[in-house]
Amino acid sequence: MKSKVPMLALRLARFYCPARMNNRIFPRYFVTTLLFALACFVPSRAQAQSLSPKQPGAPWPDWELADFQPKSPRYQQTYGLKHFHGQVTLVAVLAGY
Repeated sequence: MKSKVPMLALRLARFYCPARMNNRIFPRYFVTTLLFALACFVPSRAQAQSLSPKQPGAPWPDWELADFQPKSPRYQQTYGLKHFHGQVTLVAVLAGY
């Protein structure tokens, strides 16, 4: 499968550099546009495929939350998944707008 990056770069260069412009300016715009297109499209292909937490066999995400309620018996302690291991736990995420 051929990459569409060079064709896109050529179209962008034609858009930014009309025919009435000096021929010495065209290569500069073309190279700049080509580098911009490569910088935008190539890194997305190079990123490694990480294992999604939704896939079977994936590890649980590691997170911790601090207890910030002053009247709580465990004030200023942190909780994470390790603290609730082996227990049925309900987590409610509430937001008020």
